[in-house]
Amino acid sequence: MLQNIDLKGFVVLHLGGAVLKLLFWLFSVFCFFLLVKSDALAADFTSQGTTTYTVQDNGNTLIEQQLTFKNLTAGIVIPEYVLTLDLTAVENVKAETSSKAIPVTVERQDSKILLKPDLGDYPLKSNQTFSWKLTYETAEIAQKNGQIWEVTLPYHSSEQKDSLVILKVPKSLGEENYISPQPSQKSQDPATYEYRYENSAELSNKSANASFGGVQLYRFKLKYHLQNETEEEVYSEIALPADKINQMVYLESLDPKPISVTVDGDQNYLARYKLAPSQKLEIILSGQLKVFPQKYDFENSGFKNDLPGKLEVYLKPQKFWEVYDNYILEKAGQLTDESKTVAENARSIFNFVTGFLKYATEPETRSQDRFGAANALLNPNEAVCMEFSDLTIALLRAAGIPAREIDGVAYAPTEDFNIGFFGSLHTWVEFYVPFLGWVQVDPTWSAPPSTIELFSQFDTKHLTFVTKGLGSESPYPAGSYKADDLESADVEVELGEETSLSKTKLETNLSFQNGLVTLFWNEGQLALFNPGPQVLYNLKITFEGENLQSQGENRQVNIFPPFSSLEIPLKLKARGIWKESGGNLSVTLQYSDHSAQSGEQKEVQTCNFVPFWKNFILPLVIFGGGFLLFWLILQMIEYVEKSKKS
Repeated sequence: MLQNIDLKGFVVLHLGGAVLKLLFWLFSVFCFFLLVKSDALAADFTSQGTTTYTVQDNGNTLIEQQLTFKNLTAGIVIPEYVLTLDLTAVENVKAETSSKAIPVTVERQDSKILLKPDLGDYPLKSNQTFSWKLTYETAEIAQKNGQIWEVTLPYHSSEQKDSLVILKVPKSLGEENYISPQPSQKSQDPATYEYRYENSAELSNKSANASFGGVQLYRFKLKYHLQNETEEEVYSEIALPADKINQMVYLESLDPKPISVTVDGDQNYLARYKLAPSQKLEIILSGQLKVFPQKYDFENSGFKNDLPGKLEVYLKPQKFWEVYDNYILEKAGQLTDESKTVAENARSIFNFVTGFLKYATEPETRSQDRFGAANALLNPNEAVCMEFSDLTIALLRAAGIPAREIDGVAYAPTEDFNIGFFGSLHTWVEFYVPFLGWVQVDPTWSAPPSTIELFSQFDTKHLTFVTKGLGSESPYPAGSYKADDLESADVEVELGEETSLSKTKLETNLSFQNGLVTLFWNEGQLALFNPGPQVLYNLKITFEGENLQSQGENRQVNIFPPFSSLEIPLKLKARGIWKESGGNLSVTLQYSDHSAQSGEQKEVQTCNFVPFWKNFILPLVIFGGGFLLFWLILQMIEYVEKSKKS
């Protein structure tokens, strides 16, 4: 299906039975397991504790665990106890009570570290407590990927009752992008964010994931393979990555250049090419992406009657979104309530899909590539990201909520995080919320056993290639334009560096087919070309003449993508008639970019008009000379004839 992506930093897997293992890895990474050599701790002791994770400015994390054991039976000896860490390196390991230090033995076993504190081999009275503290440091809790710091807290066993977990992150790591699951308390001071999970259920059998740093930067190189298998010329289109509310594209190079670039109804950028009979064409697009984190304020969202009427097209059934299927309609009715907001009903559908569908352990053995929403509802155990998305979209549309599909890449720095891909590309969902607009959610990445929640917030790992709302099949994203006889990595993505990205400067060309003469209106055109890298918005083109008259159609273009062009008819006329004259034509181009920063270009073209009569001198001389010569010949003939008669 969709395949061959090269994500720099790891080898892409064609996911099969390994998918389930990868999913479990997401929430169990860095997880801690409490191993005790005696069952006395579970049977005869209770444990309470507070664990504080303090991330430093350099990314190292200090872990401090305040632990208290309470004896339930008199005369029980504190059992020997081992703490197994799923880490490769720790340092500065210390343990102590209020009165003395506790020796700790550090051992390495395979890829894990074992901490063995010597707690003392002596009995405790009934209801007597034993309190102690364990501290150590590691560089593996917080990891910097590109411009973003990712913080992953350990898996928290459901057996750890009445435990308080505190995460402290310095603001030097950047602004908070998201945190999942949401803590019971958030606070901050001028230097630090603090998050508290006070109820053991909040992290029961879960890890916590947080992201800091704001914008993530990516570099990409995309290859498109087109082939004309006919004996006639044909036209074909490819979809270029486009701006979204959470994504800004910089399209730097496209080779070869297309004959045109247009914007479709879903605001995809479609580059058009002409292929000769039997021609094969490889197209290479290079550029950069800025991806912004999103937090959605659903508290201020509206109801179905607040939805714009123009969005009804996103309620219609499509091939894989069987909106009018009886089971789809019934389930949508069960999950939604007309008295609730659009966001609340969407959340209900999202929660159903993430809990109902199960990711296929061997997707390559499925009976078909794409089931569609109705079949996904009947076959919940064979889902991949397409089914998670198709079912979500169909249920949303059946409930009267505009929805569409997003195709692209969900980037991960290592293969262990390569979650939810089918082939290599990923798909997720976008739905419309009154007063907020289009919001993106990912049901696949939010399904168990993942502990990431991508509904009320969205990360910086999702790179959009195409948006599908008017149809469920096209346009196709980069990575799916394959050559039959060629195996290649057609999508290469890597983290980018903070650099000064160039601004777009439009190229202009003013031309007149027959030159400029006085007396008449001279017809020509202004050609505009966007060489990239930025997409321009609300492009306004105005004309103003100095010492000349101009008739140009002032234009406004809503979206002007890189590599697109525009031709505007134009007429000019000199103010004088009998002598040479000159004037200036000013073309003003005003626009804004994705971040609403305005720009302006002013091009001044000097126009020189030749007097109209100069253009007639030579024709008059030729015509007059010819007429005179013809008259002379006639006179000579007449003279000769008269001479003969006489």
